[in-house]
Amino acid sequence: MESQQFIAKLQQLPISPIPYVNLEQCNKLNIVIVGTPELVVACTSELEQQQANVLMTLVHNNSSDTLALEATLAGISIHDLDILVLASSHNLLLIEALARFRAKLALYQAKDARSDHANIALLADDISKRVMQQQFDMLQQNFYFDGFSVEAGEQYTHPVVHAMPGEKILCIGPYLGNPFKFFAKTSAGDFTAHTLEANPYTYAELCSNLVSWGLHKQVRPVCAGAWSSTGMVAFASEGHTGGGNVLELTADKTVKPGDIDMAIFTYAVDDYVAETGFIPTLIESGRIGIATEVIKGARQTIIEYKPKLILLDYPDSDSVRLINAWVPEYKIYYSECGRQRYGVFFLTL
Repeated sequence: MESQQFIAKLQQLPISPIPYVNLEQCNKLNIVIVGTPELVVACTSELEQQQANVLMTLVHNNSSDTLALEATLAGISIHDLDILVLASSHNLLLIEALARFRAKLALYQAKDARSDHANIALLADDISKRVMQQQFDMLQQNFYFDGFSVEAGEQYTHPVVHAMPGEKILCIGPYLGNPFKFFAKTSAGDFTAHTLEANPYTYAELCSNLVSWGLHKQVRPVCAGAWSSTGMVAFASEGHTGGGNVLELTADKTVKPGDIDMAIFTYAVDDYVAETGFIPTLIESGRIGIATEVIKGARQTIIEYKPKLILLDYPDSDSVRLINAWVPEYKIYYSECGRQRYGVFFLTL
């Protein structure tokens, strides 16, 4: 959306952006703090120095904690607290999860904390930068303008990063398989792919669709997920899109069968490439909230083979900062792609 048009629309909104908490004005106020461990500790210390009444602190590391966070806060009335402070490097995700506390939200930012907008500096073109900045502005005010961000391309037809003839694609989380229709179109049908679909019920429909579309000879479907390491991942809740509250499966932690709604086997991309010998020229991760974990498990593949990447995630995702540190020559683009609260990163040399 053109800058002047966007600013005019933004000025018409009936509410203001979420403010930063003024620590010096928190004396005797009832406060709940939610965020990443190190920022929660720092925020709590500063608020207690101002004699604020900290009712509760909750640690929220990533999207897998969201359901547990919502369950913990379910018993808290909005009238019980004065401020709910977000002390996190992923404030956009928390703003979405805590929408019912919208009027009481405030942001905490440590003196040495990175800005939520840090990814803007990594982007390769002015359109991507403008789209991301405008999306941050909308998300902070919990509003969305219809028709926003159509100029930078769709998820699978981005003008710079898309499937080309001869492409070898590793597609993660294709759901029912629609990405392959786009891959077939932009590559003129000249592609091969492996795909990891973790949900066994969705996997069955995916296989059926690939056969009915005549793509079963080009696409090898595997009923597994992708994560930062190879092994079992258990979910405390499982929706049709594959999201859930991830449970840690460690030797010193007992998980009762009744606590698990679904367990899946996951590959680190590096392990999958080593095991199969399939070296992708394009990796696509199409499930919200998993991109950073997927990228951690694909580090060696990215450094050695430098595939194109299409990553669905929140605009403040850590994934692109990791990739930029490993392979600084990647050009990074971004489009909101009609996703409203998140968007798509596109990376290529």
